[in-house]
Amino acid sequence: MFKLLDAPKTALALILAATTLVVALPAFADDDDGEAQSSSERKKKSKRRSAEDSQDSEEKSEETVEVKSEAKAPEERRAPEERRAPEENTGETDHDQMVGHIAIGFYGLSDVPVGLGTADVEFVSAPAIGARYWINHRFGIDAAIGMNLPSATFETINGATTTTTDIPVPHGTLIHLGVPIAVTTTKHATFLVTPELNLGFGGSTVPADPMVMDDTETSNSGSLLQLGARGGAEIHFGFMGIPNLSLEGGIGLYLNRISVSTEKGDTSASLAQTAFATTTFNSPWDFFKSTVAARYYF
Repeated sequence: MFKLLDAPKTALALILAATTLVVALPAFADDDDGEAQSSSERKKKSKRRSAEDSQDSEEKSEETVEVKSEAKAPEERRAPEERRAPEENTGETDHDQMVGHIAIGFYGLSDVPVGLGTADVEFVSAPAIGARYWINHRFGIDAAIGMNLPSATFETINGATTTTTDIPVPHGTLIHLGVPIAVTTTKHATFLVTPELNLGFGGSTVPADPMVMDDTETSNSGSLLQLGARGGAEIHFGFMGIPNLSLEGGIGLYLNRISVSTEKGDTSASLAQTAFATTTFNSPWDFFKSTVAARYYF
């Protein structure tokens, strides 16, 4: 009985399962078609979006090219002479730029006589520093002063007693005047002839020696008169971008007048010497002593 009843139930279950499967298959098929359709639509939208982005990019690129072309057009239309970089030589020399300006510089070392030594005239070097002013393109004015005013003391200590003694040191002063004349000029150089006048005064004092009976003070003095002219060139450093800096070198022809005197108590002696000569060089360093001058224009 149970077996007869189980068979119909089994068959009925199989029929119901088959019917359910048949009904469900179209639904699954619709879902697959929908997913496929959605995927296809997404691909189409992506392609349309890529095409639109590519079109926008091409339009922007064309606009950029047009802007660059418009910006470049005036430059291309400009004459070749206008596009050419300005030349360094503007027709104005370094010397022309310094007209009406004051230069401060070193005017070299000059030997100022200070008195008679045991063998010959004694000198002291006075370094001169001064100014140059160009009145116009052709004429200028030089003025400088040099000083050598040293002092020295000697101190001795003997127990509780301290003794300080001044040591005689020669001193000298120099006054320099000149009128530079620009003979010819180039872009960075000026060839000059400079009439000059140098006046120098020097001296020294030797105190009496306390160890020598009736010793008296000795006074030495000297003077220099130098009149002549110097020829040379002033080189401006405009080729380095600093035309205000210059270096001048030259050789002079001078009339030198040296006079010295010595007085000691009632005794005196003097010497005067006149010479007409060019600039002399007793050693290679003398070239930088009085022949080369450096200055800077403000």
